[in-house]
Amino acid sequence: MSKKPFVHLVALKFLVCSFIYPLGAAEPLLVAGDPIIPVGEVTGSNSNYPGNEGPENVLDGNSATKYLNFGRVRSGFIVTPSGGAATLGSLDLTTANDSFERDPTTIEVYGTNEPILSVDNSLGQAESWTLLASENLALSDNRFTVSEVISLNITVAYTSYKVIFGDTKGVGNSMQIADVNFYQSLDASGSSFLVPGSPILAIQQQEPNFENSESSSPEFEGVENLLDGSTATKYLNFGKENTGFIVTPSAGSSVVRAFTLSTANDAEGRDPVNWELFGTNDAVITVAHQSGLGREDWTLIATGTLALPADREIAGSQVIFDNNDAFTSYKWICRSIKDTSQNSLQFSEFQFDCDPTLNQLPLEVQKLTLLPNGTQIQLDWTGAGGSPHLLQFSTDLVDWTYEVDDSVDPDENNPYIVDIADLPASAKGFFRFVKSN
Repeated sequence: MSKKPFVHLVALKFLVCSFIYPLGAAEPLLVAGDPIIPVGEVTGSNSNYPGNEGPENVLDGNSATKYLNFGRVRSGFIVTPSGGAATLGSLDLTTANDSFERDPTTIEVYGTNEPILSVDNSLGQAESWTLLASENLALSDNRFTVSEVISLNITVAYTSYKVIFGDTKGVGNSMQIADVNFYQSLDASGSSFLVPGSPILAIQQQEPNFENSESSSPEFEGVENLLDGSTATKYLNFGKENTGFIVTPSAGSSVVRAFTLSTANDAEGRDPVNWELFGTNDAVITVAHQSGLGREDWTLIATGTLALPADREIAGSQVIFDNNDAFTSYKWICRSIKDTSQNSLQFSEFQFDCDPTLNQLPLEVQKLTLLPNGTQIQLDWTGAGGSPHLLQFSTDLVDWTYEVDDSVDPDENNPYIVDIADLPASAKGFFRFVKSN
């Protein structure tokens, strides 16, 4: 008769069910031939200018002054016309005093109606911008010369405009332009609404093409060496900090919880120290040595610090981190190296450790039901685990030594029936599933 009240308490008190996936079940994920590319993030702007050659000079109507930016590629300015919001019908530019190699060859124009939060010599990306036009320029090699009119016919009025000069005629140390005029007319008639005194900032914007990434590798020391199974080869990147790789495992979507990295043949100072790991389920459109920013939606998975051995061509300790999310591609970035005076980052091998079943739907006990016979409990599950599990029972959430079943197939044993008579007598109890090793 003691069983009957226990049965009802079981139905009320068996409330905790958990699923444990030991790291010991991890398997290597990456294989030779998996798509992998080197990347190098651009983390700041290189915009800067001489004190008397700032962006305000493009507004003064005087071709004897100029705006020069040592950031060169993708440098430009943000301007807020003092007359308020205006539509942009056309524009023209005037070449500066010397060195036609510094003349821009392309122009992008953006508009926004948000307050300007960007600061001088920044990336110019603190606001949301709409691309209005992207044009090739054919500026004269003659100096102090006004360009042909570029007709744009932008019918929406914007309070601020951003201009990006994509590249220059030559590979020099800067970009320069004497004047830039914006007109509401389509033929540059009338007065420019860019007037002296309008707030203007120098910027260098890296997106969307990331041409300024410092990532580069020698011909025989490319990123594919990380997957070849040999510590005698290596991946070397002259970008040093903020470089790494993007890899798309051919095994498909996976949940990674650890990685192992091996040192290369020489120069311990090139070893990575601080790192970040990201995941995405987007198709990877970033190409080799680009930034890997802005092209896919990346989720930060983990960060950490490595303590690699001084010995060469040897695996470091396994790095373990918390993660329950599945991704199709991963980006690993080195944030610092052991010796900043070294000219590059290097390591020889890289491997993710993952549990291949974790990317499947997790097992969950949806409900516990006391069956009409009064002697059994039914566990209704959702999901599919893909491999055998232990079903364990505890009366106190501490001692889990009692095994109800040592080989539960989550794909077939659903629902699972527990005989109450087989359980230790208790006023309450807990079930959990543990993945078999």
